[in-house]
Amino acid sequence: MKRLPWMFLPVVLAFVSLGPGGQAQTPDADLGGDAVAGKELYLKNYCWSCHGYVGSGAVTGPRLSQTEFTRQGFTAFIRDPGRMPPYRVEVLTDSEAADVFAYIRTFPPPPPLEDIPLLDLD
Repeated sequence: MKRLPWMFLPVVLAFVSLGPGGQAQTPDADLGGDAVAGKELYLKNYCWSCHGYVGSGAVTGPRLSQTEFTRQGFTAFIRDPGRMPPYRVEVLTDSEAADVFAYIRTFPPPPPLEDIPLLDLD
């Protein structure tokens, strides 16, 4: 199976966030999971090494804060992600994936660009 270039990810994510009949779902509509247990799993499985401790992203992993994924979309993605190690059900159960997703949903949004001193060119 041929993989799509990474630049198509936003388009794919937009379709993943659509529910039955093409209706948009809010990411919190199916949250479920335990954020405390999810934090343990996020740390134990080294998610932080690519995505940062608060999901701010890095060179090797995209920002996770403010994700548009639904819980089901997140679980489907981590099972066959393409550019990161897959987290098959033998490694991370569906319940554990829901916990990790619940933890990710606790990440704070990034600061507004005008609040980042390094970007102030004046």
